[in-house]
Amino acid sequence: MAIEPGKECRIRVGKVVFALTCPSPEYAISMEQYFGIAGDPGEPDLRLRLEIVPHENRPRIPNSLFTTKRLTAEGFSVAEDLIRGHYDPVAREGVLQVKGILTKAHLTRVFEQFLYQAFYSARKAAGYDAFLIHSSGVIRDEDGFLFVGPAESGKSTVAGLSTDRQVVNDEIDLVAFADDGVLLHGTPFNGYFKEKSPGSAPLRAVFLLAQGPEHQLDEVNRSEAVAALTGQIVPPVGLEEEMSAAVPAQMLELADRLSAQVPVRRLTFRPDPGFWTVIDQAFPPAESLQRAR
Repeated sequence: MAIEPGKECRIRVGKVVFALTCPSPEYAISMEQYFGIAGDPGEPDLRLRLEIVPHENRPRIPNSLFTTKRLTAEGFSVAEDLIRGHYDPVAREGVLQVKGILTKAHLTRVFEQFLYQAFYSARKAAGYDAFLIHSSGVIRDEDGFLFVGPAESGKSTVAGLSTDRQVVNDEIDLVAFADDGVLLHGTPFNGYFKEKSPGSAPLRAVFLLAQGPEHQLDEVNRSEAVAALTGQIVPPVGLEEEMSAAVPAQMLELADRLSAQVPVRRLTFRPDPGFWTVIDQAFPPAESLQRAR
């Protein structure tokens, strides 16, 4: 794929990089500003040429870019060609044709969600054992904590109450399995959240969020933890794939692996930062453990 100077936007997610060859250098700059990234020096695991398609009507915006995606003889189509294109997993190259409405204002978030699929294709190409999950990610000292829950459960509230720590994202984080444990990585996704700070750390604990009158941590049985985590994992569907009966089973397996290696607790909290006192008592910082010894 020929690359014109200044038109490539490279997006790093954990250990993988995918590149968007944009319609103009100005658009590449606007993408970097949206994601809060600079040009990544890493060689991309895949490249996509981005084409903006003009239109006169207002297309229907679906609730999901996964369930409305269909594979075609030419490649793929999402929501009646709201997004269409093709991807060659052998060459690791493809084309995205995106209707212009998805490049404007808050609907950029919709297009961004399709890039989750670009990540999963890059992950597959690189052999990277990782997945995306709806969550807030916070690093305290050198420990990573993941706050998981559906919409309105309090992920953004937790992020806003944790600004004296390192908030890596308030919506989409990356969990990676490694030989020495499980890692939390922030992601560039949710470009409207500008308070995030890139970073990664060993994942110390996962908290299932519930709002209530008092701060408290409760044990969660394995089956409850797996069910709750499965519902928040971004389906591991790449550009060359569509939703199938096998995908929920893959999500369940990822949730089970995570809950087997990292403690999962239910965190009931009210909207003040006092919940960190409860967390620090249950999962003391390393320096506190050293003092106790």
